[in-house]
Amino acid sequence: MHPFPLVRTEAQARLLAVLFEHRGVSRPLGQLARRAGVPGPTASKEVARLARMGLVTTEAMGRMRIVSANWDLPWADELARILDQTVGVVAQIEGALAEVGGVDEAFIFGSWAARRAGTAGPPPHDIDLLVIGDADYDDLRTAMRDVEERAGLFVDPTVVDAPRWSAAEDPFVVTVKERELVALRVPRAARP
Repeated sequence: MHPFPLVRTEAQARLLAVLFEHRGVSRPLGQLARRAGVPGPTASKEVARLARMGLVTTEAMGRMRIVSANWDLPWADELARILDQTVGVVAQIEGALAEVGGVDEAFIFGSWAARRAGTAGPPPHDIDLLVIGDADYDDLRTAMRDVEERAGLFVDPTVVDAPRWSAAEDPFVVTVKERELVALRVPRAARP
């Protein structure tokens, strides 16, 4: 059984996770399938089912089919959060952090966090990951490889120790704290 039992298959959950990642981002079916890690024919069938259920919308653009999340659903924001926490980027990063020691806290920041919060702009080209603690940068990069492959985005970790994170005058910290942050659950195994 897949980790998100409200949908019929793992493929549906993965497709929805990509579509509900950011408001206003539509994807050609082929790109959606690649990002979700779902074979093209399976993605086509599952998108048709999701459209019949009203979870997504599709539009023909020439020979391409463009797929969008149905953000008009009254519970679309809640669905997006559930997808994030079960099969989406947030869940993937949290799982990868379990492989790394020295992580006290972790956040996604930058354009990915801003788009998730609904701030208009182009789709992000990377995922900025902030780790508070003494985690090894190379260990973080290694742990994020699978996330990058599945998300199709580079994960750019920054490690900040606890004293720096608490410093009120650090320009980087001040800037990050003023903008959107997506708090990540840090697995106990990742803590020192």
